[in-house]
Order: sequence, then C-alpha cells, then structure tokens
Amino acid sequence: MTKSRSTYSVLVKQLKLQVGYRSGKVASSVRKLWLVTLIVAGAGCWFLLQSGGSFAYTSRTVLHGLCAQQPTHSMVVGGELLPFDSRMTGIYSGALLCWCVLAAGGRVITKGIPPMPVITTLAVAVALLAVDGFNSLFVDLGIGQVYEPQNAIRFFTGFGTGVALTTLLSWLIGSSLWKLSSDAPTWRIVSSLIWIVPMSVLSYLSLNFAPSWSYPVIAIALMASAWITVTGLVLVIIVSMFRIEYKVTSLTKLHLPLAASAALALVVILGLAQGRFWLERTLGIPQDFIAAAPHSWAAILFF
Repeated sequence: MTKSRSTYSVLVKQLKLQVGYRSGKVASSVRKLWLVTLIVAGAGCWFLLQSGGSFAYTSRTVLHGLCAQQPTHSMVVGGELLPFDSRMTGIYSGALLCWCVLAAGGRVITKGIPPMPVITTLAVAVALLAVDGFNSLFVDLGIGQVYEPQNAIRFFTGFGTGVALTTLLSWLIGSSLWKLSSDAPTWRIVSSLIWIVPMSVLSYLSLNFAPSWSYPVIAIALMASAWITVTGLVLVIIVSMFRIEYKVTSLTKLHLPLAASAALALVVILGLAQGRFWLERTLGIPQDFIAAAPHSWAAILFF
C-alpha cells in the first residue's frame, strides 16, 4: 500500500511539473508573439460583437467561401446548422486535434519526412475522402451511387484527411523555417496515428449529442482551425517569397511574419466569402441556408 501511494505521488508530481513546463512555454510564446495574440483577441472580440447571440449566422457567413454548406450534408447542434458541412467539419476537426496532439508532443514544426508506411496510411485516408466525395457527386448529378451517402461517412473520411493536411502543413512550415524546426518527423510509426480512431469517434458523438449552449464553442473551434490552416499556408508563401528562412532563428524573429500571415489569412477567408456572395448575387443563385450576403467589406469587417 505504501509503495503504491509513493508511486502515485511521483506520477502526480511529474504530471504537475509537465503541466507547469508546458504552461510556461505557452505563456512565453504569447509574450514573444504579442502582435499575433492581439490579432487573435481582436478577431475573437469582433466575432462576439458581430454575432449578437446569432453565432450560427455569423460563423456560416464568415466561412461561406470555404465550404458548400449544403443543409442536407450538415450536422445540427441545438437546432442550428454547423458552419461547415459534415465533410469539412471532419477535416477541420481532425486538423485542429492533430495540431493539439503535435503540440503536446513538441512536434508542431518538423522537417523530418515521415516513414513510407505513415505516408501511405495518410494517403489512404485522403483517398477514402476522394471516393466518398465522388460517390456523393454522382448522387447529386443523378448518375448513380456505389453506396448511400451519409454524413457520418463524410465526417470520418474528412477527419483522417484533416490529420493528413496538418501533417503536411507541419512539414511544409518546418521545411521553410528549418532553423526553428525539429529534425524528427511528425509521426515515426503507423501506430502513433492510432489516436485518430478514438478521437474521431469521440468528436462525432460529441457533435451529435452536443447541447445547444456549446454551439459558439464548436463554431469558434472550427473557425480557428480554418484560420490556423490558412495562416500556415500563407506563412510558407511569405517565407519562400521574401527568402527570410535564414533570418528566422527564434520565435521573436518569427513574430512579424506570423502576424502578417494571420492577418492575410483573415483577408483571404473573408475575401472568399465576399466573393462567393457576390457571385451568387450576380448569377441569381438562391440562398437556402442561414447565411446572408454582406453588402460591403465594411459589413464584414466592421459590422
């Protein structure tokens, strides 16, 4: 009994030390990346003020350019359609949780190439999404179907693709910022991806049984995941375009490029939404979901 208590005490102490260490690193990063923190805080405040309690309306409007948002393909929480359809919800859920897993393991930015079995596994996940996507397309076109499309299948195939997307993006960023990145690959063996199975099931069940009050949390998480993804892509472009990979040797020197990437990513996301609204108005395409076209950039940016 004494020995088990001693072991338990040691484990608790180690856990506290690990949590304290991670918390300290996060706090340090926030201080060093203060402009990024300011942009994130500003975007969050804008969303809360703009929503006025209608989080579904605002989130679907913001993400209108990134997803088809078909009502029949979307999941419902508290009587409101989620801002993404089921496939995109799966993609960005998987992407966000993958970032969390990588962050917990200290592998957010890596330049090591995963072994071929890992790449093959992730490629299969993407291929499954492609198969399901074409099957749904054939149904929409009235061509026929291999199987009955279901939102559950859309979500799970999307989740695996989201993990593949984050893995690729982590490597792209790591290869661009090679002075900051780790030499280790994101995933060393296929079994390191086993978390995908329980987390995808848990995510799907959580969304299906989520209470109405959780909608803002889910919407913000999905928007954050999309923003992180687009920011990563923009960061890679900025680093490559301006050839600053040699200069970025610390978080402090990454500050301005990352802040610029986050700001430009917002412009891209909002620009795509505004562009789609304009195209739909021009072509007379009816709106059959809860999102409405802002009449100007000011309506999007400054409500």
